[in-house]
Amino acid sequence: WESKLFEGHTDLTEPWYGTSYCVEAVPPSIMQKWVENAPNEDLHLPKPNIFIPTDLSLKNVEEKTSFPCMLRKTLFSRLWYKPDTMFFTPKVFIKMDFHCPLSNSSPESSVLTDVFTRLLMDYLNDYAYDAEVAGLYYAVRPNDTGFQVTMVGYNDKMRTLLDTVIGKIADFEVKIDRFSVIKETMTKGYENFKFRQPYQQAMYNCTLILEEQTWPWDEELAALSNLEARNLEDFLPRMLAKTFIECYFAGNIEPSEAESVVQHIEGILFNSSTSVCKSLPPSQHLTKRIVKLERGLRYYYPAMCLNQQDENSSLLHYIQIHQDDLKQNVLLQLLAVVAKQPAFHQLRSVEQLGYIALLRQRK
Repeated sequence: WESKLFEGHTDLTEPWYGTSYCVEAVPPSIMQKWVENAPNEDLHLPKPNIFIPTDLSLKNVEEKTSFPCMLRKTLFSRLWYKPDTMFFTPKVFIKMDFHCPLSNSSPESSVLTDVFTRLLMDYLNDYAYDAEVAGLYYAVRPNDTGFQVTMVGYNDKMRTLLDTVIGKIADFEVKIDRFSVIKETMTKGYENFKFRQPYQQAMYNCTLILEEQTWPWDEELAALSNLEARNLEDFLPRMLAKTFIECYFAGNIEPSEAESVVQHIEGILFNSSTSVCKSLPPSQHLTKRIVKLERGLRYYYPAMCLNQQDENSSLLHYIQIHQDDLKQNVLLQLLAVVAKQPAFHQLRSVEQLGYIALLRQRK
Protein backbone atom coordinates (compact mmCIF):
# COMPACT_ATOMS: atom_id res chain seq x y z
CA TRP A 1 0.00 0.00 0.00
CA GLU A 2 1.33 3.43 -1.00
CA SER A 3 0.00 6.68 0.41
CA LYS A 4 -1.22 9.24 -2.16
CA LEU A 5 -1.35 12.04 0.43
CA PHE A 6 2.07 13.49 -0.44
CA GLU A 7 2.01 12.79 -4.16
CA GLY A 8 3.55 15.72 -6.05
CA HIS A 9 5.13 17.15 -2.87
CA THR A 10 8.35 15.08 -2.87
CA ASP A 11 11.48 15.61 -4.91
CA LEU A 12 13.84 12.93 -3.57
CA THR A 13 13.90 9.11 -3.57
CA GLU A 14 15.78 6.99 -1.04
CA PRO A 15 17.91 4.28 -2.69
CA TRP A 16 16.96 1.17 -0.68
CA TYR A 17 13.18 0.89 -1.00
CA GLY A 18 12.52 3.62 -3.55
CA THR A 19 10.42 5.68 -1.14
CA SER A 20 9.79 9.28 -2.18
CA TYR A 21 10.51 12.03 0.33
CA CYS A 22 11.51 15.67 0.64
CA VAL A 23 13.61 17.77 3.01
CA GLU A 24 12.19 21.02 4.38
CA ALA A 25 13.25 23.52 7.02
CA VAL A 26 11.09 23.60 10.13
CA PRO A 27 8.94 26.76 10.04
CA PRO A 28 9.71 29.31 12.78
CA SER A 29 6.08 29.16 13.95
CA ILE A 30 6.40 25.46 14.67
CA MET A 31 9.69 25.97 16.54
CA GLN A 32 8.06 28.69 18.64
CA LYS A 33 5.27 26.28 19.64
CA TRP A 34 7.88 23.74 20.68
CA VAL A 35 9.60 26.31 22.87
CA GLU A 36 6.34 27.39 24.47
CA ASN A 37 5.36 23.80 25.18
CA ALA A 38 8.74 22.58 26.36
CA PRO A 39 8.59 19.40 28.48
CA ASN A 40 8.83 19.44 32.25
CA GLU A 41 12.37 19.65 33.56
CA ASP A 42 11.81 16.34 35.35
CA LEU A 43 11.53 14.67 31.95
CA HIS A 44 15.14 13.93 31.05
CA LEU A 45 17.44 11.29 29.63
CA PRO A 46 18.35 8.42 31.97
CA LYS A 47 21.45 8.79 34.10
CA PRO A 48 24.65 7.13 32.84
CA ASN A 49 24.81 3.39 33.50
CA ILE A 50 27.78 2.89 35.82
CA PHE A 51 27.90 -0.85 35.08
CA ILE A 52 28.57 -0.66 31.32
CA PRO A 53 32.06 -2.13 30.74
CA THR A 54 34.72 -0.05 28.99
CA ASP A 55 37.64 -2.48 29.24
CA LEU A 56 37.10 -5.83 27.51
CA SER A 57 40.74 -6.87 27.43
CA LEU A 58 41.83 -10.32 28.60
CA LYS A 59 44.04 -10.63 31.66
CA ASN A 60 47.48 -12.15 31.21
CA VAL A 61 47.70 -14.72 33.99
CA GLU A 62 51.11 -16.38 34.03
CA GLU A 63 50.18 -19.50 35.99
CA LYS A 64 47.40 -21.36 34.13
CA THR A 65 46.06 -23.74 36.76
CA SER A 66 43.61 -26.46 35.79
CA PHE A 67 42.00 -26.67 39.22
CA PRO A 68 40.94 -24.05 41.78
CA CYS A 69 43.72 -23.17 44.22
CA MET A 70 43.55 -21.46 47.59
CA LEU A 71 45.10 -18.01 47.34
CA ARG A 72 44.35 -16.58 50.74
CA LYS A 73 43.08 -17.62 54.15
CA THR A 74 42.42 -15.49 57.23
CA LEU A 75 40.21 -15.68 60.30
CA PHE A 76 37.47 -14.02 58.27
CA SER A 77 37.55 -15.71 54.87
CA ARG A 78 39.13 -18.17 52.48
CA LEU A 79 39.69 -17.42 48.78
CA TRP A 80 39.66 -20.04 46.03
CA TYR A 81 40.75 -18.97 42.56
CA LYS A 82 40.85 -20.33 39.01
CA PRO A 83 41.72 -18.31 35.89
CA ASP A 84 39.90 -18.81 32.60
CA THR A 85 41.96 -21.29 30.57
CA MET A 86 39.30 -22.38 28.09
CA PHE A 87 36.77 -19.77 26.97
CA PHE A 88 38.89 -16.56 27.06
CA THR A 89 36.04 -14.11 27.53
CA PRO A 90 36.18 -10.86 29.55
CA LYS A 91 33.90 -12.27 32.22
CA VAL A 92 34.23 -13.41 35.82
CA PHE A 93 32.25 -15.68 38.13
CA ILE A 94 32.11 -14.93 41.85
CA LYS A 95 30.48 -16.98 44.58
CA MET A 96 30.65 -16.12 48.27
CA ASP A 97 29.18 -18.36 50.94
CA PHE A 98 28.55 -16.58 54.23
CA HIS A 99 28.76 -19.28 56.89
CA CYS A 100 26.69 -18.21 59.90
CA PRO A 101 25.81 -21.05 62.33
CA LEU A 102 22.89 -19.12 63.80
CA SER A 103 21.21 -18.71 60.40
CA ASN A 104 19.50 -22.10 60.46
CA SER A 105 19.56 -23.06 64.13
CA SER A 106 15.76 -22.98 64.50
CA PRO A 107 12.63 -22.50 62.36
CA GLU A 108 12.55 -18.85 63.37
CA SER A 109 16.21 -18.32 62.46
CA SER A 110 15.72 -20.03 59.12
CA VAL A 111 12.75 -17.80 58.29
CA LEU A 112 14.55 -14.63 59.41
CA THR A 113 17.54 -15.49 57.21
CA ASP A 114 15.19 -15.99 54.27
CA VAL A 115 13.50 -12.63 54.97
CA PHE A 116 16.91 -10.94 55.15
CA THR A 117 18.04 -12.25 51.74
CA ARG A 118 14.71 -11.34 50.13
CA LEU A 119 14.86 -7.83 51.57
CA LEU A 120 18.45 -7.47 50.36
CA MET A 121 17.42 -8.43 46.83
CA ASP A 122 14.48 -6.02 47.12
CA TYR A 123 16.79 -3.14 48.11
CA LEU A 124 19.08 -3.95 45.16
CA ASN A 125 16.24 -3.61 42.65
CA ASP A 126 17.33 -0.03 41.99
CA TYR A 127 20.49 -1.43 40.40
CA ALA A 128 19.06 -4.60 38.86
CA TYR A 129 18.03 -3.17 35.47
CA ASP A 130 21.25 -1.22 34.86
CA ALA A 131 23.34 -4.24 35.86
CA GLU A 132 21.37 -6.63 33.67
CA VAL A 133 21.49 -4.52 30.49
CA ALA A 134 25.25 -4.15 31.10
CA GLY A 135 25.70 -7.94 31.27
CA LEU A 136 26.00 -8.32 35.04
CA TYR A 137 23.83 -10.72 37.03
CA TYR A 138 23.66 -11.35 40.76
CA ALA A 139 21.63 -13.25 43.33
CA VAL A 140 21.46 -13.47 47.11
CA ARG A 141 19.92 -16.68 48.45
CA PRO A 142 19.79 -18.53 51.78
CA ASN A 143 21.57 -21.88 51.94
CA ASP A 144 22.22 -24.65 54.48
CA THR A 145 24.86 -22.75 56.45
CA GLY A 146 23.88 -19.09 56.00
CA PHE A 147 23.43 -17.24 52.73
CA GLN A 148 25.15 -17.06 49.37
CA VAL A 149 26.03 -14.16 47.07
CA THR A 150 26.55 -15.11 43.39
CA MET A 151 27.71 -12.78 40.59
CA VAL A 152 28.54 -13.38 36.95
CA GLY A 153 29.26 -11.11 34.01
CA TYR A 154 31.82 -8.71 32.55
CA ASN A 155 34.75 -8.28 34.91
CA ASP A 156 35.40 -4.59 34.19
CA LYS A 157 32.58 -3.27 36.41
CA MET A 158 32.06 -6.36 38.55
CA ARG A 159 33.81 -4.73 41.50
CA THR A 160 31.40 -1.78 41.31
CA LEU A 161 28.47 -4.16 41.59
CA LEU A 162 30.17 -6.19 44.33
CA ASP A 163 30.85 -3.04 46.36
CA THR A 164 27.18 -2.13 46.01
CA VAL A 165 25.99 -5.49 47.33
CA ILE A 166 28.52 -5.63 50.17
CA GLY A 167 27.65 -2.05 51.10
CA LYS A 168 23.97 -2.99 51.38
CA ILE A 169 24.88 -5.87 53.69
CA ALA A 170 27.12 -3.68 55.86
CA ASP A 171 24.53 -0.89 56.14
CA PHE A 172 21.46 -3.11 56.15
CA GLU A 173 18.34 -1.40 57.42
CA VAL A 174 14.96 -3.02 57.99
CA LYS A 175 12.27 -1.00 56.22
CA ILE A 176 8.94 -1.78 57.85
CA ASP A 177 6.84 -1.33 54.69
CA ARG A 178 9.06 -3.65 52.62
CA PHE A 179 9.26 -6.14 55.50
CA SER A 180 5.45 -6.38 55.45
CA VAL A 181 5.44 -7.02 51.69
CA ILE A 182 8.09 -9.76 51.96
CA LYS A 183 6.30 -11.34 54.91
CA GLU A 184 3.01 -11.48 53.00
CA THR A 185 4.73 -13.03 49.96
CA MET A 186 6.43 -15.70 52.07
CA THR A 187 3.21 -16.45 53.95
CA LYS A 188 1.42 -17.15 50.68
CA GLY A 189 4.29 -19.38 49.60
CA TYR A 190 4.10 -21.48 52.78
CA GLU A 191 0.30 -21.70 52.59
CA ASN A 192 0.54 -22.92 48.99
CA PHE A 193 3.04 -25.64 49.95
CA LYS A 194 0.22 -28.15 50.35
CA PHE A 195 -0.67 -27.67 46.68
CA ARG A 196 2.72 -28.78 45.43
CA GLN A 197 2.83 -31.88 43.29
CA PRO A 198 3.18 -35.20 45.16
CA TYR A 199 6.72 -35.85 43.86
CA GLN A 200 7.82 -32.46 45.23
CA GLN A 201 6.31 -33.30 48.62
CA ALA A 202 8.08 -36.69 48.53
CA MET A 203 11.47 -35.02 47.97
CA TYR A 204 10.69 -32.56 50.77
CA ASN A 205 9.90 -35.44 53.19
CA CYS A 206 13.13 -37.19 52.18
CA THR A 207 15.10 -34.03 53.00
CA LEU A 208 13.27 -33.66 56.30
CA ILE A 209 14.18 -37.20 57.32
CA LEU A 210 17.82 -37.23 56.24
CA GLU A 211 19.26 -33.77 56.81
CA GLU A 212 20.13 -32.00 60.03
CA GLN A 213 18.62 -28.62 60.84
CA THR A 214 15.83 -28.92 58.31
CA TRP A 215 12.53 -27.65 59.65
CA PRO A 216 8.93 -28.58 58.74
CA TRP A 217 7.17 -26.00 56.61
CA ASP A 218 4.29 -25.64 59.09
CA GLU A 219 6.73 -24.79 61.91
CA GLU A 220 8.37 -22.15 59.72
CA LEU A 221 4.94 -20.75 58.82
CA ALA A 222 4.02 -20.53 62.51
CA ALA A 223 7.31 -18.74 63.23
CA LEU A 224 6.77 -16.32 60.33
CA SER A 225 3.28 -15.36 61.47
CA ASN A 226 4.66 -14.05 64.79
CA LEU A 227 7.61 -12.11 63.35
CA GLU A 228 7.86 -8.33 63.23
CA ALA A 229 10.47 -6.01 61.73
CA ARG A 230 12.12 -5.54 65.14
CA ASN A 231 12.76 -9.30 65.32
CA LEU A 232 14.92 -9.08 62.18
CA GLU A 233 16.68 -6.00 63.54
CA ASP A 234 17.62 -7.96 66.67
CA PHE A 235 18.50 -11.17 64.82
CA LEU A 236 20.81 -9.85 62.09
CA PRO A 237 23.65 -8.57 64.34
CA ARG A 238 23.58 -11.84 66.29
CA MET A 239 23.72 -13.91 63.09
CA LEU A 240 26.61 -11.89 61.61
CA ALA A 241 28.48 -11.89 64.92
CA LYS A 242 29.91 -15.26 63.88
CA THR A 243 30.66 -15.25 60.17
CA PHE A 244 33.16 -16.90 57.83
CA ILE A 245 33.15 -16.19 54.08
CA GLU A 246 34.12 -18.89 51.60
CA CYS A 247 34.98 -17.13 48.32
CA TYR A 248 35.42 -18.53 44.81
CA PHE A 249 36.65 -16.36 41.93
CA ALA A 250 36.97 -17.72 38.40
CA GLY A 251 37.42 -16.20 34.96
CA ASN A 252 39.11 -13.09 33.60
CA ILE A 253 40.66 -11.83 36.82
CA GLU A 254 44.23 -11.76 38.08
CA PRO A 255 45.17 -13.41 41.40
CA SER A 256 46.30 -10.14 42.95
CA GLU A 257 43.02 -8.49 41.98
CA ALA A 258 40.97 -11.29 43.53
CA GLU A 259 42.98 -11.01 46.76
CA SER A 260 42.50 -7.25 46.77
CA VAL A 261 38.73 -7.60 46.39
CA VAL A 262 38.44 -10.07 49.29
CA GLN A 263 40.68 -7.93 51.48
CA HIS A 264 38.44 -4.94 50.68
CA ILE A 265 35.34 -6.96 51.63
CA GLU A 266 36.94 -7.93 54.94
CA GLY A 267 37.72 -4.29 55.60
CA ILE A 268 34.09 -3.28 55.12
CA LEU A 269 32.40 -6.16 56.94
CA PHE A 270 34.90 -6.99 59.69
CA ASN A 271 37.43 -4.24 60.26
CA SER A 272 35.54 -0.94 60.09
CA SER A 273 34.38 0.93 63.18
CA THR A 274 30.73 0.11 62.44
CA SER A 275 31.23 -3.56 61.48
CA VAL A 276 28.71 -6.04 62.88
CA CYS A 277 30.49 -9.10 61.43
CA LYS A 278 32.88 -10.99 63.68
CA SER A 279 35.07 -13.96 62.89
CA LEU A 280 33.79 -17.52 63.27
CA PRO A 281 36.15 -19.78 65.26
CA PRO A 282 37.38 -22.77 63.19
CA SER A 283 35.85 -25.25 65.66
CA GLN A 284 32.39 -23.83 64.91
CA HIS A 285 32.53 -24.16 61.12
CA LEU A 286 29.50 -26.14 59.97
CA THR A 287 29.64 -29.36 57.98
CA LYS A 288 26.61 -30.63 56.13
CA ARG A 289 25.63 -34.00 57.58
CA ILE A 290 22.89 -36.50 56.81
CA VAL A 291 21.57 -39.58 58.54
CA LYS A 292 23.54 -42.71 57.71
CA LEU A 293 21.38 -45.62 56.57
CA GLU A 294 22.69 -48.96 57.77
CA ARG A 295 23.83 -51.38 55.08
CA GLY A 296 21.33 -54.13 54.27
CA LEU A 297 18.35 -52.42 55.91
CA ARG A 298 15.34 -50.99 54.10
CA TYR A 299 13.28 -48.10 55.39
CA TYR A 300 9.72 -47.31 54.40
CA TYR A 301 8.05 -43.98 55.11
CA PRO A 302 4.45 -43.44 53.91
CA ALA A 303 2.93 -39.94 53.99
CA MET A 304 -0.42 -38.60 52.87
CA CYS A 305 -0.47 -35.91 50.22
CA LEU A 306 -1.21 -32.57 51.89
CA ASN A 307 -3.74 -31.72 49.20
CA GLN A 308 -6.61 -34.15 49.79
CA GLN A 309 -8.14 -33.29 46.41
CA ASP A 310 -5.03 -34.36 44.50
CA GLU A 311 -5.64 -37.91 43.27
CA ASN A 312 -2.04 -38.44 42.16
CA SER A 313 0.64 -40.23 44.16
CA SER A 314 4.41 -40.48 44.09
CA LEU A 315 7.17 -42.95 44.93
CA LEU A 316 10.70 -41.83 45.82
CA HIS A 317 13.38 -44.54 46.02
CA TYR A 318 16.52 -43.21 47.75
CA ILE A 319 19.74 -45.25 47.61
CA GLN A 320 22.64 -44.14 49.82
CA ILE A 321 25.96 -44.99 48.19
CA HIS A 322 28.94 -43.70 50.17
CA GLN A 323 30.26 -41.06 52.50
CA ASP A 324 31.50 -37.75 51.10
CA ASP A 325 34.52 -38.50 48.89
CA LEU A 326 35.74 -36.50 45.89
CA LYS A 327 36.39 -39.41 43.52
CA GLN A 328 33.25 -41.29 44.55
CA ASN A 329 31.19 -38.11 44.13
CA VAL A 330 32.45 -37.68 40.54
CA LEU A 331 31.72 -41.33 39.72
CA LEU A 332 28.22 -41.01 41.15
CA GLN A 333 27.63 -37.86 39.13
CA LEU A 334 28.80 -39.67 35.99
CA LEU A 335 26.49 -42.61 36.77
CA ALA A 336 23.53 -40.25 37.15
CA VAL A 337 24.27 -38.63 33.77
CA VAL A 338 24.66 -41.99 31.97
CA ALA A 339 21.60 -43.62 33.58
CA LYS A 340 19.24 -40.65 33.33
CA GLN A 341 17.94 -41.33 29.80
CA PRO A 342 17.62 -45.16 30.06
CA ALA A 343 15.82 -44.84 33.40
CA PHE A 344 13.35 -42.32 31.98
CA HIS A 345 12.75 -44.50 28.91
CA GLN A 346 12.11 -47.63 31.00
CA LEU A 347 9.92 -46.06 33.68
CA ARG A 348 8.06 -43.49 31.58
CA SER A 349 7.87 -44.94 28.06
CA VAL A 350 8.01 -48.73 28.54
CA GLU A 351 6.39 -49.35 31.93
CA GLN A 352 4.38 -46.10 31.92
CA LEU A 353 4.51 -45.88 35.71
CA GLY A 354 3.86 -42.16 35.78
CA TYR A 355 3.92 -38.91 33.86
CA ILE A 356 6.95 -37.68 35.84
CA ALA A 357 9.85 -40.14 36.07
CA LEU A 358 13.44 -39.15 36.75
CA LEU A 359 16.74 -40.37 38.10
CA ARG A 360 19.16 -37.88 39.59
CA GLN A 361 22.02 -37.51 42.03
CA ARG A 362 21.10 -36.26 45.47
CA LYS A 363 23.84 -34.07 46.91
